[in-house]
Amino acid sequence: MGRRIGAAVLLSILAIEAAILVPSYKNYERDLLLRLESSGRAEIMATYRSARHNRDRDLLIMGRSLIRPSGARTEGSHVRGGRLHRADGSLIGSFGEDPALTLEAVRAGARQTQRSADGMRYDVVWPAEATGLPISVAARLDASWIGSELQAFVWRISGLVLLISVFVTAVTMAIFGRSVLLPVLRLRASLTRAHQDPTHAERYVLAETRADELGELMRAADQLLHRVSSLLETQESRLSETADHLMVVLGNSVTSIITMDSNGIVTSFNPAAEKLFGYRAQQVVSRNVSMLMPDPDRGAHDGYLANYGTGGKTDIMGRTRMVIGRHKDGHTIPLELLLGEMMVRDERHFVGFLTDLTERVAAEEQLRLAHDTLEQRVRDRTERLEREVVAHQQTEEALRASEEQIRLITDALPILIAYVDKDFKYRFANKTAANWNARPREDIIGRRPEEVLGAAALEILHPYARKALSGQNQAFEETITFHDGQTRDISGNYVPHLSEDGSVQGIFIMAQDITARKRAESELEKRVGDLQIANIAIEDQGAELVKLAEDLSAALDQADDASRAKSEFLTSMSHELRTPLNAIIGFSEILSTEALGPIGSDRYRDYASDIHESGHHLLALINDVLDLAKIESGQDELHEENIDIPQVTRSIIRLIGQRAEKSGVNLKLELSDPSPGLRGDERRLKQILVNLLSNAVKFTEAGGTVTLKIWCREDSGLVFQVIDTGIGIAREDIPKVLSQFGQIESSVSRRHVGTGLGLPLAKSLVELHGGSLDLQSEVGVGTTVTVRFPAERTVESPTQATPRSVV
Repeated sequence: MGRRIGAAVLLSILAIEAAILVPSYKNYERDLLLRLESSGRAEIMATYRSARHNRDRDLLIMGRSLIRPSGARTEGSHVRGGRLHRADGSLIGSFGEDPALTLEAVRAGARQTQRSADGMRYDVVWPAEATGLPISVAARLDASWIGSELQAFVWRISGLVLLISVFVTAVTMAIFGRSVLLPVLRLRASLTRAHQDPTHAERYVLAETRADELGELMRAADQLLHRVSSLLETQESRLSETADHLMVVLGNSVTSIITMDSNGIVTSFNPAAEKLFGYRAQQVVSRNVSMLMPDPDRGAHDGYLANYGTGGKTDIMGRTRMVIGRHKDGHTIPLELLLGEMMVRDERHFVGFLTDLTERVAAEEQLRLAHDTLEQRVRDRTERLEREVVAHQQTEEALRASEEQIRLITDALPILIAYVDKDFKYRFANKTAANWNARPREDIIGRRPEEVLGAAALEILHPYARKALSGQNQAFEETITFHDGQTRDISGNYVPHLSEDGSVQGIFIMAQDITARKRAESELEKRVGDLQIANIAIEDQGAELVKLAEDLSAALDQADDASRAKSEFLTSMSHELRTPLNAIIGFSEILSTEALGPIGSDRYRDYASDIHESGHHLLALINDVLDLAKIESGQDELHEENIDIPQVTRSIIRLIGQRAEKSGVNLKLELSDPSPGLRGDERRLKQILVNLLSNAVKFTEAGGTVTLKIWCREDSGLVFQVIDTGIGIAREDIPKVLSQFGQIESSVSRRHVGTGLGLPLAKSLVELHGGSLDLQSEVGVGTTVTVRFPAERTVESPTQATPRSVV
């Protein structure tokens, strides 16, 4: 950092001195030229002081006497040549080197100067008024010595600047290093050691006493180190207390809870899990959890964990699912698993909540048998309607929906776990408790039950809580309305938290939503009854379904009429909009070109240009909409003729080539030899190729390539293929770009305006010819659009083409 600051100071001083040196150099050069001019004028005046009555020849001889001989070092002789003019500007004659200043400069009657390109000569015109002579003189002076004078000046000043810059930089760095860098290095070393040993951060305080800003910064760092040490001690105490609470919760939970590390090794196995699987905790802990799984799940489990640990995705975290467990004696157990993830000392661990579904599976099997019997009866009754309406599909869908609803009712919900101390204040609450009470977990901790549950729920639960505080375990089933608006049937357990002396320190609360289980039996009976009633009602619905089929047919006819009306409306509106748009485009072009006179402000001209471009864009959009509307309404007709493919493609390449050259894109044409003709609408073919090539150029970066390939085969007909090396399209987005107004958001598409009609219109026009359009693309590689025309549209071409490349 010190070297960078020193370099910055040195460069800053050099920049300032350079800014001063440049004007000084110019001023010194100007002074030297003025001195040269003064010396030359003095020589001229001294020579021609008595030239009032001399002849022209004598005047020229006197001028030649002024010229310094080549190589002479005579001090004060600077004249190398000149021209003499009378008072009226006529030429008397010249001597020595002829000045570059013209006769018009002399006749202007004012002093004028001009320096040669190499700086070696300096021409001056002195009118008679400037010299007091009866003649005007245009003299060429020797300026060769000025360059050496300027070079010596630059060396003197540059040496002085460098000496000053080095001295100032050295003094600045010495002061900065002692006053700033040394304290900062001490502070960095202290913080680094505290980071490596955070539990003893107070050992590395600096105890700085200086009174400047760095002293304040170092004292703030000392306070931070003291604060970090204090927070670590408090956090460790809280973590220890929370761990004790959670161990009691796990030990008394009626739900089987298993925790394991990222390798699937079991780290805890609560009593409920011991009862469920028949193993003691010490038989399972430190072994792989796959021992509780039957084959083939056991063999696949380690691979699943390894895939998840390396970034693989899963959709089971935080959601319940059905699994199969293996009891110690070998029989399998249907289970419901809720799997969660947690981080312990920067290591991933998993916790699983397991519920035995043996009774539920038996009930589902009985329900399935009843459902299968009823479904067969439904199929028998609806066979005669299968050909006329879709009643069978609707009935089957209704039965599937009922089956799904019955399955969801029998699913178990997550378990609520909380802890209330002897002062009746919440000290712990899990996510389910927060969801049931419709408030964040942090808003529950520290509050009393009446503040969280509400008066109605507290009135039901308070007696159980009082008995638990007296040391009695409480198990109960009640119906409670929580703050999330749901009324739940819950199975709860209040377990007293007893200290070593037997006093109650609080209550461990565990509650499970058994609403589905409570309602399952009555709901199953109701559903079976509903399905029997539905079976009876199916016969009555037969006639209604037949009528519904007729109504649907009529509705389809109305929809077709509406679609045609929409297309006719678009056609009419597009024609109506063209007239005012053409007027807007024409008037804006007159304004932007100032055809009727200047506007007066460049901003108005820019606005007119924007209006002109926007009008053209809107007119193109209306034309595309009109073309699509004609195709959809069936009004568009092809004006077919034999098309000369080479001629058409060359005109298209010339049109798109200007746009490609402006964007820096290489445009190529590859045409087979010989090239057949095409029987079709020439204007529509041009519209197809312009749309495809414009899109390819628009979405290809500078330096990329767009190629138009054309070939023909007897079996497949004429084929046009547009290949670009642009940004490409994701596979799932291809249907969208082929739909009307379909556009894909990207960094390139945002820079270009567009309507999303180009590709759909091209596809419709190709299909109007009986052909097909296929689009293949890959993001970052490019896009290939292939247009195929039927073989029967291929005709002989009047011209022959050879393979070529147009760039």
